[in-house]
Amino acid sequence: AAVKGGAFDYIEKPPDFERITLSLRQALEKRRLEGEVRRISAALDISLENRFGVSPAIRELIGRIKQVARTDLAVIVQGETGTGKTFVAHAIHELSRRAAMAFVRVDISVIPPSLAESELFGARKGAYTGSDRDRVGYVAGANGGTLFLDDIENIPLEIQAKLLDVLETKRICPVGGGEPVALDFRVVAATNRDLHECVAAKT
Repeated sequence: AAVKGGAFDYIEKPPDFERITLSLRQALEKRRLEGEVRRISAALDISLENRFGVSPAIRELIGRIKQVARTDLAVIVQGETGTGKTFVAHAIHELSRRAAMAFVRVDISVIPPSLAESELFGARKGAYTGSDRDRVGYVAGANGGTLFLDDIENIPLEIQAKLLDVLETKRICPVGGGEPVALDFRVVAATNRDLHECVAAKT
């Protein structure tokens, strides 16, 4: 009951002095770590405020960024063009456990539909005309890190089902065949459209 109420530990009588010593050491280490977390968190707050601003709405946004950054969940960032969606995606990556790994941005709107599959998932040598070597796709390039899919409303319909399978299985099959490749990546996506409207329009 004491621990549930917030106590770090409890000591039974008669006291075991080795247990007391161990518990004290653990309590002091916990306090040190909590102080370090508060210090780092405060520094991150200052960094994010310098980048985004200090208005109440921005403070709420910073809180959400920090909340989702601690998870490995996929995130969709919605907002009008020029409102800072890429900055938000970068901040989520920088505050995540994947910060030391790659942040790979894919601007879907500039990839020709005919090349979307090989650009995203890679291709084997000879898979298509002019393919003289194996090509590593954007998804494999983000292995261990974050894959940022910008303008996701522009993903060609024929690619969407394949992308869904990759997101669910975390495996890719490069164009041209071969064994599926297992990957570990986190997805952040961005759009300036209402995705519910895109679904209703069957795009």
